[in-house]
Amino acid sequence: AGGPPLVVTIEPSMGFGTGHHESTRLCLAALQRIPPAGRSVVDVGTGSGVLAIAAAQLGAAHALGVDDDRDALDSAVANVALNAVPGERVGMRQANLLAEALPVCDVVLGNLTGALLRRAAATLITAIAPGGWLVVSGFTEDERLAVEHAFAPLAVTSAESEHGWLAL
Repeated sequence: AGGPPLVVTIEPSMGFGTGHHESTRLCLAALQRIPPAGRSVVDVGTGSGVLAIAAAQLGAAHALGVDDDRDALDSAVANVALNAVPGERVGMRQANLLAEALPVCDVVLGNLTGALLRRAAATLITAIAPGGWLVVSGFTEDERLAVEHAFAPLAVTSAESEHGWLAL
């Protein structure tokens, strides 16, 4: 929406993708529609850190990437540095999504599997600040009803798909 395109550089790793997966692209598109400028963002299952980095580049006041995989977090921290995002704008934290509360944020991104989204729904819902946004992706059309049911207290305001993958 005006201005030059933003570029996020990601060093490929064995533990996760490079940000080219459909679910990641769907989350990036949703993030741009929100938009995150001036807001707090938590990227759950951050992997490479691409969504947290993109949120910061789009003007988020602070973005936190959360993952339970230490190797993924080490790579995410390296990717933050690779993109020259100021450290106070993007942080990374190791956490077990099913055992620990998330910080309450304006924008909650959950690019996980359908099964993990269903199990973590309550944790993700309680992390949404009043008037905030939740974006979930990483599941396919055949998982949609089960994922929507898990997040039943919330209303779906937008659903996008790419090659059978969905983001709500």
